[in-house]
Formats: sequence, C-alpha cells, structure tokens
Amino acid sequence: MTFSPHTPKTLVENLGEQIAPDIEMWRGFGVFPPEVPVPENANREVALLGKAGYWRE
Repeated sequence: MTFSPHTPKTLVENLGEQIAPDIEMWRGFGVFPPEVPVPENANREVALLGKAGYWRE
C-alpha cells in the first residue's frame, strides 16, 4: 500500500469552490486559524491550505 500526502485534485477543486469564498466568515467563528503565506508559485492545494491557515513547509 502507498500513501500520498496530497489531496485528490477533484477534492481540492470542490473545496476551493465551496469553502474558499467563505473562509473569512468561518475564521470569524473560530473554525480556521489566521491565513498563512504560501510560495508565489504554490499550486491550488497549497494556496487553499494557506488561505485556511493550515500550510506548513
């Protein structure tokens, strides 16, 4: 069995469409920590994790 540390592309796309627009609202409720910076060339998964406050290098 192999393990991939990456989220499936379809899930990242759906989360980006469904959750990303409301992250600030959810952050206000304490669901997400503060946004964290990501590299300029970050892929969509890393950008979403940064916006949600969960990206760590």
